[in-house]
Amino acid sequence: MQHFKPIKPILLAGFFSLSMASCHKEKVATGISQTDIPTTQSTVTTTTVAYLLGGNKVNTHTAQIRQKIADLGATETAYLPNFKMMAVRSAHPQFKTELEALNVHVSLDFQVVKSASQAQIRTLSVANSATNPFFPIQWNLKAIEAPAAWALGYRGQGVRVAVVDDGFFLNHPDLTANFNHTLGRNFVQLSGENPLDVTPYSTGFSHGTHVSGIIAAADNTEGIVGVAPQAELLPLKVFGAQGEAQISWIAQAIVYAADQGAKVINLSLGGIVLKGSGSFATGTQFGIALYHQAIQYAATQGATVICAAGNDALDFDHTGSLEVFPSGSPHALCISATSPSNWLPTVVSNLDIPTSYTNFGTSRIDFAAPGGDFDVPGELYDGIYSPGDATNYYFVAGTSQAAPHVTGVVALMIGKNGGSMSPAHVKTKLRQSADDLGSNGKDKYFGYGRVNALKAVQ
Repeated sequence: MQHFKPIKPILLAGFFSLSMASCHKEKVATGISQTDIPTTQSTVTTTTVAYLLGGNKVNTHTAQIRQKIADLGATETAYLPNFKMMAVRSAHPQFKTELEALNVHVSLDFQVVKSASQAQIRTLSVANSATNPFFPIQWNLKAIEAPAAWALGYRGQGVRVAVVDDGFFLNHPDLTANFNHTLGRNFVQLSGENPLDVTPYSTGFSHGTHVSGIIAAADNTEGIVGVAPQAELLPLKVFGAQGEAQISWIAQAIVYAADQGAKVINLSLGGIVLKGSGSFATGTQFGIALYHQAIQYAATQGATVICAAGNDALDFDHTGSLEVFPSGSPHALCISATSPSNWLPTVVSNLDIPTSYTNFGTSRIDFAAPGGDFDVPGELYDGIYSPGDATNYYFVAGTSQAAPHVTGVVALMIGKNGGSMSPAHVKTKLRQSADDLGSNGKDKYFGYGRVNALKAVQ
């Protein structure tokens, strides 16, 4: 019988709520305690507002629209002709009215907010070995049978994996060999940003570095090893210095990743909005549609998009007026999180317990993967250990950590398949190879099952 940890309730504050699956309930080990990252923040907190302009006229009357933007002292930050959309920042109080007079659809370019992590380095005393000295505490790799897949010769070689996140320490010794240092890009459209600079804004914990390590930390003499240790990592930065990201920035990163030949795209991020009614809801859906269009475009280019389910203990089958994105895209895979219960290297443990925070529901969850948990005091080793800054490693728990496990497994599959697999083929193979846990068939916690790297490459 499968034993579940109790699911914690969530509380949504205010009419409009946006939060990051990447870290809004994400927990980082600091000894026997943990920190819950704040969940919500207002969409716009300055006089400058980010807008999305949409509709046929964006393409057919581009010059006229640009002239109006210039007349109003606004700034165009992106033009996405394939989606008939333009992103603009403006402080003009009549901007929306003036553009709508041109029969242009105007809505908010919603700001997804990521609070600054309060992670602390956790130094471990592990016996030295010739390779990957922290491998013995990577229960997550054992859970998905990754070492057995490597033994068959599949390590993700030749597969480009895009990580859309908050910044990357490209020279971390466990990652530098696998990062593409040339093609990485910064999509933050704010003054002073360098499109070639993908490094984090601080020297502290980096979410993107942690996610990257789970996917493809090298099999070397350093700390850990990733699920696909020979995959190539394409680092794409979309979060500003205050932890904010516009939908248009993320959409551009997805499109760029697909155009650069990425075969897997990891989105350990997301948001929650109240659907509501009226013009506000219409604008909300318009912004979310941009996510879906970008993901669909990536799928047509042969890229599989992996999304974190989110960390609100939310039942997707009974969300009512809530919309969770981008995990709701029909062209992406939505991943829930599992963990052991008070795991120790010397103790045999069930490694497949749904976490206390993971979102769930048969209507949305496709697959499960290790995300870790710190639900019981002292459960330090139940987190996922991975690089988190320029030299160090962190225990972290979240669906953000679950998604990159699936991303890594998909890289192993694509590597075996000669470097290319359609997203539909990937989903079919994952479904055939996943370990069916919980109730038979598709389950509200595990989807079609917890991914299994060995079975995926057999």
